[in-house]
Amino acid sequence: MTLHVIDASRIDPKPWRNGGGTARTLLSWPSAAALRVHVALAHIGRDVAFSDYPGMQRWFISLGEQAVLLKHRQHQAVLTVDSPAYEFDGGDAPYCELLEGPIDDVSFMVPRAHGVACAVRAAEDSEFAQPGTWRGAYTAQPATLWVDGLQGATLPAHSLVWSGEPQPGRWQLRSTGAPLRAWWLQYLEHDREQVGA
Repeated sequence: MTLHVIDASRIDPKPWRNGGGTARTLLSWPSAAALRVHVALAHIGRDVAFSDYPGMQRWFISLGEQAVLLKHRQHQAVLTVDSPAYEFDGGDAPYCELLEGPIDDVSFMVPRAHGVACAVRAAEDSEFAQPGTWRGAYTAQPATLWVDGLQGATLPAHSLVWSGEPQPGRWQLRSTGAPLRAWWLQYLEHDREQVGA
C-alpha cells in the first residue's frame, strides 16, 4: 500500500477571491477536473461569506481555540476546536462570523452525486478500518500513522496522509507529543459498501 503525506507548511497559501482569508490546497483527487476529494487548510482573517459549491458535501473542521459562528439561510452553528466536524450542503454556503478572532480550519469536500463520505475525530490508538475508495487523516500535531500494527508514516504537524487504494488496512494514529488532535477522512463511491466510522 502506498501512503502519501502532504505537509501544509510546504504549500504556499493563496488568498481567497473575496479577500476574507487564505487557503492551502492539500489535495484535489484524482484531479481538479475529475474531483472526488478536496482537502484544504484555510486561515479566516475576518467575517466573510463562504463560496457556494452546489452539488458538493462539505465539512468544516475548526482548528483554533476561538469560537466561530456559521450562519446558513435557515439555521446556524457555533463551532470550537472541540466541536465535531461540521457537515453542510455546499450549495448552502454560510456567512462566517468570527466571535473571538481569526481561526484556521480544514475544509473537506466531495461531490454528492458520486459517493458518500465522513469526517470524524480520531482518538489516540483507535482503529479506523472501514473500506473506502479513498481514505485520509489530518493531524494538527506531530503523529505517527500505524497500519495493521506496523508504523506506516511519520506525520508533521498540520499534515494530510492519504491512500487511494481500496483496502488500506487498519489505521491508527499516535501522537508524538501533545494530545492528539486529528480527524479521519473517508470517501466511498456509490457502487461500494456503505461508509461510516
